[in-house]
Amino acid sequence: MSNSEADVWSFLDEPVPGSSTQGETKIWWDKWNVRCKSLPAVAPKIFVEALLNSPFKVHYAAILGLRNHGYEAWAQGAGRATTYRIRKGSDTGWQIITPKHPPED
Repeated sequence: MSNSEADVWSFLDEPVPGSSTQGETKIWWDKWNVRCKSLPAVAPKIFVEALLNSPFKVHYAAILGLRNHGYEAWAQGAGRATTYRIRKGSDTGWQIITPKHPPED
């Protein structure tokens, strides 16, 4: 694993701050988004890998990461029926991801 890849995996292990329009939470949220956008070009590939194979606790960060890197990314369903729909920019087709580790019902 390269240092770039390790940086992305490390980023995914960090908590995602709450979004807010003011105060300390907004500052933390803004910094998180700037850091996410500055991750290396390999980041989207790793975000998809995380959705497929990583524990559910990193899925939210992976979805937000894909959005920060120019993808449309959405969860659909709930609990064990959760899947993810992603596509790059103006692509017309969706990639459907069924995680190996969905949330519990």
